[in-house]
Amino acid sequence: MTVPDTLFAVASAIFWALSARIVGRGLAAMPGPRKFPSIIAGLMLSLFTGLAVLFAIAGGDLVLAEISPWLVAAGVATFPVGTVIYYMCGHAFAGRMEFASQFANVKPLFSVGFAVIVLGEQLRYPSWIALALIAAGIAVLFHATRRGTFSWAALGLGVLLALAWASGEGFAKLGLDGGPSLTATLAALLSGAAVGGVLAMPYLFARRAQAFAGIGRWGWAFVLHGQLSFSIAYACLFESIQRIGVGRTILINAFWPGLAVMSGWLEGRLSGRHLPVPAPMALATALLLAGSVVQILGLGLLR
Repeated sequence: MTVPDTLFAVASAIFWALSARIVGRGLAAMPGPRKFPSIIAGLMLSLFTGLAVLFAIAGGDLVLAEISPWLVAAGVATFPVGTVIYYMCGHAFAGRMEFASQFANVKPLFSVGFAVIVLGEQLRYPSWIALALIAAGIAVLFHATRRGTFSWAALGLGVLLALAWASGEGFAKLGLDGGPSLTATLAALLSGAAVGGVLAMPYLFARRAQAFAGIGRWGWAFVLHGQLSFSIAYACLFESIQRIGVGRTILINAFWPGLAVMSGWLEGRLSGRHLPVPAPMALATALLLAGSVVQILGLGLLR
């Protein structure tokens, strides 16, 4: 039986959407209003679990010489920095990680700016349309925040999250030299886990009572997030890139934040718990998704 080539891209989107729902449950189960120490502990669980699984998927194929400065920068920006902002953003959205995930589609705002300012690329008209749609999505969230629907912390952390993820992608492009992308991702994740561990361990040791309080109720979510997001989803992503190319893979993956919102709403319906999606978030999701799709099409990657 032949596996459809698009299945891997679809699988990566599903795993990312699913992991957003799972880690949201972990955040909600953390005790107390001040959850930052527990969030750092959860980050370490996700990083090292994901690293172990991804190392197994790659068959231990890691050449230390491949860990270039750019891959180290990509790993730090994407994993410890981006992930801790992701967790904090979800916490600021009252544990609704599917709302925090929408800022994944804000990344083109920074990626295009990087290409124009740093690399000297010219901005073509599809990118102007994409940036206008993304700006409109942010404006909707800004207006909703002014009206009290969301917190300023949630909005600010979401923009920082998009910047961290976009920076990680930019560094990764500079660090890739034509070698296996899975091995490069493993190198980046190893770098991120190492730097994150060195910075986090003294903090966790000093606040161990608060950081690990009730870990039996929430730790499982971060372990699963590391497995689903950092290892399985990335493995599916790179297999998809090999089979159908970068453009079509990215286009399919642009839908995962919207899928996360839909799955959260469906979970609420099936479980009898009301998980409403505010109208501003629904509108912003549509605008941000449209902006990402226009940008991908404008790059000409689907030809």
